[in-house]
Amino acid sequence: MSFNFENYVTECTQQMCKPNVVEAQSSILSEFTRTFIWKLKAPEKTLVSLNVLGDGLTKTSQPCSEGLQYSVVTSGTNKVDPTQYCRGGFETRLELSNQGVVSLEAKPNTKVDSLLFQASSKPITGRIMSVTSDPLTNVIISRGPKEPDCQICVTEGSQQTCSPQIRRLKNPHNTSVEFTCPQPQNIFNVEINREIDCTEKTCSGNTVHTETTFFPDFNRTFVFDFKVVATRAFQMVFEKTGLRQIPNGETCPDDHTYSVIIFLRTGLTNIGTFCKGGHVTNIMARYKGRLILKVPGNVKVDPVDFQLNVGPETQMVAIIKVNLPRGVSDTDFITPNYPKDFPDQQQIQWEFIVPGMHNYTVLFLDHSTPVCLNGGVGVEYQQEDKRVTKRLLTDPQPQHYQGNFNLVLTNCETNSTLTGLSLSYRVSVMRSGHPVLCTLDLTKHQRVSVQIEKVGSDPFCEISINSVVKENITVAEGTTANLSFLDCPKDDVRLTASQVIACQNVASCPSASLSVPTLDSCLPIPLQNFTWQLTIPNEATLDLMSPTGSLRQSLPGEECDPSTSLRLVEAGGFSFGDFCSNGVIQKLQVHANVSVTIMPQDFTRCTNPLLNVSVSPEITETIIYRVSPNILSSTMLATPSWPQEMKPLSTVSWIVDLPSRYKAHLQFINVTQPTCADRHTCIKVKLLGQKEELMSRREDEKVENLWVEQSFYLNMSNCMPEKNHFGARTMIVLQKKNDLLIILLGLFGALLVLVIVLAVVCIVIR
Repeated sequence: MSFNFENYVTECTQQMCKPNVVEAQSSILSEFTRTFIWKLKAPEKTLVSLNVLGDGLTKTSQPCSEGLQYSVVTSGTNKVDPTQYCRGGFETRLELSNQGVVSLEAKPNTKVDSLLFQASSKPITGRIMSVTSDPLTNVIISRGPKEPDCQICVTEGSQQTCSPQIRRLKNPHNTSVEFTCPQPQNIFNVEINREIDCTEKTCSGNTVHTETTFFPDFNRTFVFDFKVVATRAFQMVFEKTGLRQIPNGETCPDDHTYSVIIFLRTGLTNIGTFCKGGHVTNIMARYKGRLILKVPGNVKVDPVDFQLNVGPETQMVAIIKVNLPRGVSDTDFITPNYPKDFPDQQQIQWEFIVPGMHNYTVLFLDHSTPVCLNGGVGVEYQQEDKRVTKRLLTDPQPQHYQGNFNLVLTNCETNSTLTGLSLSYRVSVMRSGHPVLCTLDLTKHQRVSVQIEKVGSDPFCEISINSVVKENITVAEGTTANLSFLDCPKDDVRLTASQVIACQNVASCPSASLSVPTLDSCLPIPLQNFTWQLTIPNEATLDLMSPTGSLRQSLPGEECDPSTSLRLVEAGGFSFGDFCSNGVIQKLQVHANVSVTIMPQDFTRCTNPLLNVSVSPEITETIIYRVSPNILSSTMLATPSWPQEMKPLSTVSWIVDLPSRYKAHLQFINVTQPTCADRHTCIKVKLLGQKEELMSRREDEKVENLWVEQSFYLNMSNCMPEKNHFGARTMIVLQKKNDLLIILLGLFGALLVLVIVLAVVCIVIR
């Protein structure tokens, strides 16, 4: 048995309600089902609000579990199908029009609070919005037939027109739209339609943007209508974000749902429904089509900007390009209009780009086969340089194939009274799983170690040592390692090697030739550099000489053969610079532990010794160059690491051997001096075997060019700079001495000797 209590009436003016608290006699007949009914009365254009006391409400279409169910009917809702609410939720206010009814059904023995709502009222005011659109854009505002009373008033120029139904704004420019109700977003939907016409070559605008400021809290549908000449196709390119196909009728997680429609002679065809963020990068269809984006109210529009191009002529309903991802993935697709029928006597093509070193498998999940009146239904698989493979829908589809492929579905002329053609299928991708294996044996190379580093961004590239996956691998000297390279392009992995050459005292330091050892050929990536780490006692000096006879300092702008280019670096990290063969440096002497690195483009050319190394007694300089200048051209000398700064408190010397009968013009091309915090910089020149200096200059003194008549010694030392840095570039130009002067001086000397002899003879005779 149930009882109704209908004697609760709340009357409101546009300013207040009496009574302002909605009450229920909760103790009456509590053992029975009770229905409490409150009728609200107010003048027209009055908004009545009921603030929920206690817990909030939740809108529902199911019976409430706790036994209390609210129903709300307003002048714009159906009394047979009222809005239902349960206790417990986030809705704390019910807003009703001037005539509304609220009821509460309570199950037997269910407690009902005595105070339920607090009522208030206010006049209904309208809402005004301004609209300005791009050219060729129409705005359509529509509503359902059973919504509450509300009109749309449009002001264009000085004229205003009002209507309760659909309004079309064609190319609106500074148009004012007024709604006579306070919350029109709950009543009206907005469609923003843009027309884009394409020529035989291009489409206007090319990049298509979605207007994001129109009616932000309304349900919005953005429609882009495309049209090209009848012989061509239009194509939408979504390369930046891509699209993901979903079953027709579903919505996307971000509430941005896309649909692609094309116009055939047989009617509209829905190519598919898509969400943002997928592997579909290009959709091409012929002649005329439409892209639809639906966004619900109060969702900020964050659309995909896409390129619109004119495509080639095609007989396909659509061509869909899919860029499948690396790794393991499953991607689902459905035919146009699915689960309804694919159009008769039409074809659709999917173009799949499959990543390298991956296999793909095609699985038909569900399909329906029509009864054909003419022709047949079939699937074609097309791959470059391979024969076309034709299959039926009931045949096994490709499994564990490799390479890019096209899937083409063809429909026949069907018996339209029976089930038509539809297909749902999945393309699965997985890595090919064929790693490159290599056993690297370093036991046959003395003190050689190998370093392998993953430098690319591809997350599917895996390198491992002895079955352990790592980002960086070091194969220690004298060991053997089992290496694996899985799905690693050559540019994603860096391979380097090094060799240690060391001795404890001068007597135990033998001479050696630096040659690149040949590593195991199973390594799938080339060696990028090889480094010799040379360690000697403190009281010793490294002597470096080229087997070809000479070296030259590689200065900026000068090129040398990469197979003979060496980089010399002190153990502390300071670079002495790069050196090539075939120069003027006969010997390098370094008072430091150094590393010598070669970085050729092709190590197969580095079969001969690159440098001869020996040890000699300690020198006072950091580095000494023994130089034989070129007679035919100028010789350039530069401080270590030029044009970078010379190491603080270091010293460099050049021993310059001049050929006989030649003198040298020493020119200081570029000298940079610092402000010294400790000690001074110094540039000295003196003849070999002599103590007297031809020149000695500090950082605060001017350096002049000078002529040197015989082999000489050039020395430069750095201070501890406080500001700026020390560096110098010097040019030596040889010039033959004056032979006529030498002959005249010789004759004069001979005559002088003869005169002296004759004088002595005369004295003796007397």
